[in-house]
Amino acid sequence: MEADMLDATFSDADTQQLLRALTSLNGRTIEQDSMLTYMQSSISEIICQAMVQSGQRRPLYPGKTPQESALLFLARFLKAKNSIATDLYAAAVRAEYEEFLNDCAVPQLLNDLMQQERDGTKTWTEWDRKRFKDLKLHFDALFENVDAQASGNLAECSQDVDL
Repeated sequence: MEADMLDATFSDADTQQLLRALTSLNGRTIEQDSMLTYMQSSISEIICQAMVQSGQRRPLYPGKTPQESALLFLARFLKAKNSIATDLYAAAVRAEYEEFLNDCAVPQLLNDLMQQERDGTKTWTEWDRKRFKDLKLHFDALFENVDAQASGNLAECSQDVDL
């Protein structure tokens, strides 16, 4: 079903238009072979690294589908690994990438803590209770952000319909 959606989204005309846009640069044309060679030599390795990392980590962002989570991971990974970014920008993007990974880990951390409490395998300290409470609040905040984004997208769609 998802493959059908992708096929419907990208028609042959869209593909041809994209290819023409990619092969034309300020009136100069770039041969397809040259473009592919450039892409293979410059970005193929980092794309492969991103795909491997995504497959190994299997990130699932709270409130997002696996596909959305994978795309978010890939985008953040590629931005974090951009070798031509300034030091300041690179540091900010790496922090964003780490925050994304931490956010993906929150549900599992909460599950582990609840399991420990249920099983009685660990005596909870005040620090454990505070950490659990902070994780719950963070988890709730993640879902509030997702809900706010969804309602914002819905508002945009309704404005488009009114036009």
